[in-house]
Amino acid sequence: MKKSIWVIVFFLWVTNAQASYDVYVDKNNITGTEDGTETFPFNTLSEGVAKALENSENLRKIWVAAGEYQEQIELGEGVELYGAGNNRVTIIGKTAEGAHYNWTVKMHDHTKIQGVGIKYGRQGVLVASGASVKIDDCRIFKSQLNGIYVEKAKTNREDFILKDSKIYDSKKRGMYIQKKEVKIENNEIYDNNEEGIDLRSSVKGVIKDNEITDNGESGLEMELRNNDLRIKNNKFFSNKTNGVNFQYRGKNKAGQVVMTGNKIQKNKHYGVRCGAPSGGKPEASFFSFSVNLSKNIFKDNKMATYSNYCNF
Repeated sequence: MKKSIWVIVFFLWVTNAQASYDVYVDKNNITGTEDGTETFPFNTLSEGVAKALENSENLRKIWVAAGEYQEQIELGEGVELYGAGNNRVTIIGKTAEGAHYNWTVKMHDHTKIQGVGIKYGRQGVLVASGASVKIDDCRIFKSQLNGIYVEKAKTNREDFILKDSKIYDSKKRGMYIQKKEVKIENNEIYDNNEEGIDLRSSVKGVIKDNEITDNGESGLEMELRNNDLRIKNNKFFSNKTNGVNFQYRGKNKAGQVVMTGNKIQKNKHYGVRCGAPSGGKPEASFFSFSVNLSKNIFKDNKMATYSNYCNF
């Protein structure tokens, strides 16, 4: 009896969840009729996005049923894409002939993706310049370059939010992020061929409660130019070079980074490395002035806790 009640509750929950959307997509619709309703959903994501963009901006939520969707999609302003689960919905960023799209999903301003897998493409997700976006409960994997590529912001009011997601098996970086306000929280970023996260200048915000492990270079790499970041309660484990790599890039204004409560362990080189890959000679206090370290746990990093250049 209890089992029957739970089945009914789950069915009603799914029905109510699906009923709150504006456009529906299901590749397994075989009725021969497609109008984007729950009864007659579109077969492709592209059709769903096109229909959503015909609606007013508050009526652009798309529900995607389980299945593999082999296509490239571009989410115009205000479109939100909700999948049946990141292990049940997969967007395949390849043509039928096997060529990778330049990007699998491109996100414009006020867009969101949730509950989908994104596989292949040169960039798994491309976040356009000028866009505030949210990615939640997604799986982004096997990208030919970067799992997520975030273009440089046009203003100081653009947000990039990533939470509860997995990014792995990219042939370059898990993420490459340029000027942006970020909130990167509770993600698993692992087994990417280069850095787990690569931050360029003028990135601000919070990176917390992530597991950044087993990447081919550093777990986190960042330029210390105009940054304002709080990095807390993350795990940087078993990366093939450093747990974290701070970089000096000339005489631009130093950033301010606070690292607290992180576990930085078993990385093949340093727990924290400091360097100047483009040349130049920072003042001896540059890194210690730019980075505030407190209550971090360092253990079993093969070369040392810090590189000599840091002067912490």
